[in-house]
Amino acid sequence: MVGTEKARSTNANCEFITDVKHDRSDPVIDITFADGERLVMKGANLTSKEMFSTLQALCIAKDPQAKEAAKK
Repeated sequence: MVGTEKARSTNANCEFITDVKHDRSDPVIDITFADGERLVMKGANLTSKEMFSTLQALCIAKDPQAKEAAKK
């Protein structure tokens, strides 16, 4: 979804760096946004749906086009 070619083509500045570990630690997703804000989600405490919903809500809140549309 997020890393698809179509999604990446909408934002050339978006960079995906993955670090897959097999050390039996709990899954963690660490996202750093262009404005420096970080979002760290610990998979042991959240479902994948909860993580995706949180990411989507934060991305929508940061989207300047969505903010502009809300003003109209």
